[in-house]
Amino acid sequence: SSCSCDLDSLSIALPIRAAPPMESGEIAAGGEGRDGRISVQLSRPLFSWDTSVGGEGVSFDELHQRIIHRRRDGFSTADLLEEGTTPDGLCVQCDLQGLRQVRFSPDGLYFAFLCNERHMGLMETLHTSREPLLLTLKWSKMDLEVLNFFWLPAAGPDFAELVVITTQGLEVFRLTFDTYVAKSTKTFPTPARLCWVEPLTAMVLVCTGPRTLQPFDFKTKAPKLPKFDLVLGHGQVIELEDVAVMPVYDCTFCIHADSSNGRVSLRNISNPTQGMPEHDIVIDIADEDVSIGTLRLSNVDNLLVVHCVDREVSVVFDIRHKDRGIVPCISGPCPLGCGDSGDASLPWQSFSFINGSTIVDSAGGNVHQLKLDMAAVLQDFLARTPNDLAAVMRFLLRRTDCREHIVWTLTRGRVWGDRVSRHPELQHTGVSE
Repeated sequence: SSCSCDLDSLSIALPIRAAPPMESGEIAAGGEGRDGRISVQLSRPLFSWDTSVGGEGVSFDELHQRIIHRRRDGFSTADLLEEGTTPDGLCVQCDLQGLRQVRFSPDGLYFAFLCNERHMGLMETLHTSREPLLLTLKWSKMDLEVLNFFWLPAAGPDFAELVVITTQGLEVFRLTFDTYVAKSTKTFPTPARLCWVEPLTAMVLVCTGPRTLQPFDFKTKAPKLPKFDLVLGHGQVIELEDVAVMPVYDCTFCIHADSSNGRVSLRNISNPTQGMPEHDIVIDIADEDVSIGTLRLSNVDNLLVVHCVDREVSVVFDIRHKDRGIVPCISGPCPLGCGDSGDASLPWQSFSFINGSTIVDSAGGNVHQLKLDMAAVLQDFLARTPNDLAAVMRFLLRRTDCREHIVWTLTRGRVWGDRVSRHPELQHTGVSE
């Protein structure tokens, strides 16, 4: 469930030992909950490929949570599920030389592809023997490069729309199903060096200069939004892995992982009235005078997970939990757990953190999902807020499938059952039972 409620009258002292403060100059240990479990867990490999075979690799289709395994004779797919075994996917035989990326339409009946730097086309998923429908881009400079592309999630009954981001601008194509024709409908000229996309919310962020970012919201009639600059050190420029575009709760954020200063900053790019510096959320990962190394980002159940790659630990934050205006750490730092094996000397340097909770190990040829052990997160959070049951309950009510942890927390807090049953904010959760 997800709600915001006033639970201050439930504030009591919880019998949990408080965690020690973070020591100056280093990251304190943490992140182990009941039974010694680790807060941040890496799933078993959900998909694997042979990295020694030339011409093979993987990309990710965010709209469908789908792994695309590129092969010499085409590609195969595997859909990532929250639970259970990864099901068998499609095996598409096609002669697409230099295939780099594939994105499936919302209904899955078509896919767009990119070969080499700029050659794009569309194909029917079940009829790949037919000639592809090639896309002619508006811009034709020799140095043009396609940076990314995605299908808009809100397709009509007779058409679907594809957004293509190039180094010269953005272009929207409409594919009409009955005539099998793709036409360019909108263009947004702008120089772009890098880009980030969030297909589920139809958001695009392009880098137009050394530190300038330009957001686009394709859910609106006027997608182009105001530019803004990141605060960078002297001589620094924006790098691809320093920025992520992620939906957290009901907003989409541009999140800057500032490794040089050990800081993470979030700007709301889905609501222009909130996309101002005074509304930014800034999280200090360590002391300003400490070099913490490379930072990377994940998002699990609306919790922001910051990975300190060089130190091989992760820290968990809830941007809606604030202490005197500051977003504090709620769990960690901790290593990545690997099921029953615990920390298994993971190859952090070869990890690519993509699409919120997906991690690709390019060296080992494995795809994982990041998960949170909510029992361990809760125990760590209780240790940091031993006298504030209201904050803990608000945190749990923002999570999915947390009824068991709500009951456990109330039991540890020795809250009388009749007092809970009279609380209207808790009745809809079933806790009063």
